[in-house]
Amino acid sequence: MKKVESVLFDFDGTLCDSQNFIHKSFCVTLETHNLSFPSWEEFLETCHGTALMEAYQALTGRDNVQDLCKTHRAFQNEHARAVGLFSGVRETLTHIQRLGIRMAIVTNRGNAVHETLAHTDIARFFETVRNVENAGGLQKPHPQMLFDALEYMDIDPSRAIMVGDMPEDIEAGKAAGMSKVVAVSYGFMGKRIAEHDPDHMIHDISKTLKLL
Repeated sequence: MKKVESVLFDFDGTLCDSQNFIHKSFCVTLETHNLSFPSWEEFLETCHGTALMEAYQALTGRDNVQDLCKTHRAFQNEHARAVGLFSGVRETLTHIQRLGIRMAIVTNRGNAVHETLAHTDIARFFETVRNVENAGGLQKPHPQMLFDALEYMDIDPSRAIMVGDMPEDIEAGKAAGMSKVVAVSYGFMGKRIAEHDPDHMIHDISKTLKLL
């Protein structure tokens, strides 16, 4: 088995406990534009993991949703500090770094992720942060941002693992040829993520260490 040289982490629902933040971003945006919002369960089932524009198109039935996307991004940029980390994240990242294993973030969130990384004091652990706005608009499950992160670090996918909480994380990791694709059971999907056939499922982020 090849030595693991890098870990790519999804952000929201994997490292960052941001469900309420994401929910509120959509609620505030739709309320601002006098539109109704479905339940969180309905939203997760139909929209999570889709591009922001596609999510609002699905929620509203409108083709032109640029105004909604602008309101959404403005809210997230203004309130990016209103989120925290899951238990054990900082300690796990510290341990991985001490092992000499390099790390990157690959997220479908936009540039607001940088503010949250700074606020939670974990930006220092990651050599690069790839998001939907610096990946040419391509988001997971497309593997491009994973390829970009690994190319930046000059690491072959066969020597890296992907850790995430959503089906698009698993699909992107497999499409990129990662050595292991790991799902966390405490994220947006909960234990249902096992239905999407990850190589491993962990219930605590610290269990990543056993897979290195």
